[in-house]
Amino acid sequence: MSKIGLIDILLQKRICFVVIVANTFGGYTDNFIVVHENDAAQIERISGLRARSGGARDCRTIDLEGDDYKSFKRNHERFESYPIEGGIGRVYELVGNNFKDYRAYVTANTRTE
Repeated sequence: MSKIGLIDILLQKRICFVVIVANTFGGYTDNFIVVHENDAAQIERISGLRARSGGARDCRTIDLEGDDYKSFKRNHERFESYPIEGGIGRVYELVGNNFKDYRAYVTANTRTE
């Protein structure tokens, strides 16, 4: 029985996310997913992977490697690609499911004053 990749799960569950492919020092590539913190617990539960705090306080990251990276490559046509400032890599965003808009919507609708 083949293991379903994390990207396949996220697409099935219609969870909004972006994939970052960045070049790091020494010529290595760092691949990871960025999700909103509201979705992180669900992703951890269904995938068994641990989400870490990201650069933004309301985002979490999950490493993308092995079968999960292959799952991303299989589904690459579902993403739009944008360069990261400074030419250090690319951001892959789901076509028709903009993470920036989703994040703004969730933030606006979960704020307590």
